[in-house]
Amino acid sequence: MTAMTATSDTAIQTPLIVAVDDEPNILNALRRCLRPTGADFTAFDSGAAALAALPSREPALIISDMRMPNMDGAEFLSRAREIHPHALRILLTGHSDYERAMSAVNEGGIWRHLAKPWNDQELVSCVKQALHMRSLVAEKARLEALTRAQRDELQVLNRSLDAKVQVRTKELSDANAKIGRNFSTLVKILSSIVDARFSGGRTRRIAEVARRAAVQLNLSTVDCDHIQRAALLHPIGRMPLPDSLLSTPRDQLTVGQIPLWRAYPVNGEEMLMALEDLRPEAAIIRSHCERFDGLGFPDHLAEEAIPMGARVLAAAIVFDQILGGAALDDHSSASRAAQEMLKQAGRRLCPKACNAIVAAFGVQIGHADPAGRARRVPAVEFIDDDEILGPKERQLDRLGLQPGMELSRDALAPTGTLLLAAGHSLTATVIAQLERFEERHGTKMQFWVVNAMRGASK
Repeated sequence: MTAMTATSDTAIQTPLIVAVDDEPNILNALRRCLRPTGADFTAFDSGAAALAALPSREPALIISDMRMPNMDGAEFLSRAREIHPHALRILLTGHSDYERAMSAVNEGGIWRHLAKPWNDQELVSCVKQALHMRSLVAEKARLEALTRAQRDELQVLNRSLDAKVQVRTKELSDANAKIGRNFSTLVKILSSIVDARFSGGRTRRIAEVARRAAVQLNLSTVDCDHIQRAALLHPIGRMPLPDSLLSTPRDQLTVGQIPLWRAYPVNGEEMLMALEDLRPEAAIIRSHCERFDGLGFPDHLAEEAIPMGARVLAAAIVFDQILGGAALDDHSSASRAAQEMLKQAGRRLCPKACNAIVAAFGVQIGHADPAGRARRVPAVEFIDDDEILGPKERQLDRLGLQPGMELSRDALAPTGTLLLAAGHSLTATVIAQLERFEERHGTKMQFWVVNAMRGASK
């Protein structure tokens, strides 16, 4: 039974009147007179008998005669108060007991006193008033108990809801993180396909150059991610083009082939527009062939009208083209590529984007020309981010891998195809798959890992 039910049961219980008098005829008269009140009526012929029975049930009202042998009414009501302090008490007195009755009223907490012989109408009215008051007190106590019970239940419910909300929030956070990882992996897989087909392994280098330049420009982390992903996917619009067109050098395209070639940035945008999360990348890809002087395509945008991400990507592509096959950490080659790239600043390329690449690679360039297309950047030691090891990062062959380790870098096949994305937790099953891959292709691979033992499943 709940607290709510228990308090309700108490509220609907019939009130009890206890009457005490040593004269049976007085008790009978009281019983007849008070029958219309509807209360239960119990009579005792002495205070001692009444006190012995009182603990069994709490009365709403106790009526006692003043003058009784052994224990008078004032003493009885005072002792009854100790047993049931909330019961109202009425003392019946004769004229000779008036002073003693007043003392009992003032000192014993007696609610009313009535003179004998009483007036039936006055007595019934007085008793009904007492029962009503006692009912109000009982109802107040019931409501207070109900409020306390409901408050306690609400606190328990709130704690339960808080716990459920925390669990659900963590589940949603983990699910969102997983979706984010899957999304990044999907982009990398798609990029590896595009890169192998159209760029000969260059998109990853271009994406790294673009990312460093975006960081140098103090762009937000979100914008840096958009630019890096756009760089990874920027040749995707060439997929619908015929092989004959793709194999033709740009300077040998016919008049009829040039419009087809120049459609590839728009093709790339349209291919990615269905993916809402890649729409910023799609916009960058559309505009990465625009020129700072307005002579580019497809929209002939110029200067600041070209999205910043597209300007950075265009400069990164040119920097990588000039760099050729040299490694990004080849300081002398980077300096030469930067010098050549800056010659196109203000015409084909955005000066801000070019200077950001120069600063990102820490190469020393001559003084800027009056147009501000180049600036001197202090020479600093060149450090390739890929060579900065994270905490406890190690390079292992497949035999050194263990379940629970986490890839700190993408695992690439010798062809450049993405096998596993950085952040992937290794399991025994995955390690076995890598073993079969090495056997099938006759190769030995290296993996960058951190010891992140998280109880990976087998």
